Amino acid sequence: MENRGPSYLHLKIHSIIGRLFKVLKEKKNVRDIIDFYEELWNAFIYNRPLGLELHET
Repeated sequence: MENRGPSYLHLKIHSIIGRLFKVLKEKKNVRDIIDFYEELWNAFIYNRPLGLELHET
């Protein structure tokens, strides 16, 4: 069987990269960027969802 279409991990990585660029573009405060990286790290290590406040417009 051939797997067609992007995997869940592939979509998750694209989502995170998109959020990362948006945060880096919008956040001017270094502390906000550090907080985002800490949350991103926790999302990978502990499989926690990213906070909505980081990518709302």
